[in-house]
Amino acid sequence: MSGKHLSSRLHPVAQEHGEETGQAGKPSRRSGRQIFVAFSVLFLICALILGLIWFLRPSSEEALEWQPPRSVLSAVEVSGRVGATPTLKLSQPLQIVSTKHQILSQGDGRAITAGTPVLLSVTVFDSTTGEILSPNGRPRLIVGRADDDSLGADMAHEVNGRAEGSRLLVARPLPSVSDSTASPTPTARSTKGEIVVIDILPTLASGQASAQASGSGPLEVTMRDEGPVIKHGDQLPTGPTTQPLLTGAGAQVRSDDDIVVQYFVSGWTDGIERQSTWRTGVPERVRLSELMPGLRPLLIDQKVGSRLAITLPPDQATGDDTLCIVIDILATTPTS
Repeated sequence: MSGKHLSSRLHPVAQEHGEETGQAGKPSRRSGRQIFVAFSVLFLICALILGLIWFLRPSSEEALEWQPPRSVLSAVEVSGRVGATPTLKLSQPLQIVSTKHQILSQGDGRAITAGTPVLLSVTVFDSTTGEILSPNGRPRLIVGRADDDSLGADMAHEVNGRAEGSRLLVARPLPSVSDSTASPTPTARSTKGEIVVIDILPTLASGQASAQASGSGPLEVTMRDEGPVIKHGDQLPTGPTTQPLLTGAGAQVRSDDDIVVQYFVSGWTDGIERQSTWRTGVPERVRLSELMPGLRPLLIDQKVGSRLAITLPPDQATGDDTLCIVIDILATTPTS
């Protein structure tokens, strides 16, 4: 085979090899262009992704702007049991522009509906300092029905639909001077707003059944929706008697207190009802010092939530017959 023929066969192979490696083993221009294009595409993709993330990411100011606003009541802390004078702390002064509401604790008692009996313990605080504004530093007791006439429209709206034993928190701006007489919870002095703690108290005794309820006295008491039914034997007591039917866990009654009570009074001899708040179900606020002479000492030191069955001889009652009394002690407060 001639050298010329051999050269002609090798020439095409050399050309193909040169397209891949170039001369003297150097990288071809096609391979360099491919690498450059690949890096360029990757760079553009990364730049596009970063730009999209930057565009969609809100600024810190925008993120704060879209956070849901905290309730003004988040700065309020209330402690103490329902029915006692609450303690209030503010983490900062409140600027109140509209009325805010919160249920602090949900009771499990009777549901309040429009027109039904209601007993409220209402305490008012300064919205700037947290200072208690209620007279004498004690809650105000409100007894009546859950309607506008007894409570005012605002208070009736707050308690309707709630259950006895509940504690409510309300922050509201004070009315203008021209509307100040419409406020159901007048304060001692003008502030930018007021914080009101509302305790919905039971309208019947809520204590525990007493171990002394059976056989501890002359009266046998059966409770019905319309009130107590009293039975007794023939043996007439020679002096006052007290039978604890329910034992409460609330505050003790003091000698100079006003008390809120449900009561039923009948004669020993004829069994006829003489007085009863159970007819309407609305409790009554009475001054301890104005009660019948024999009844007053029997109530002192008793606890709120208690139910007592009592007998009083004629000389310590109304003077004509021994009286049979069932009384629920629902609240107590110093005489105003």
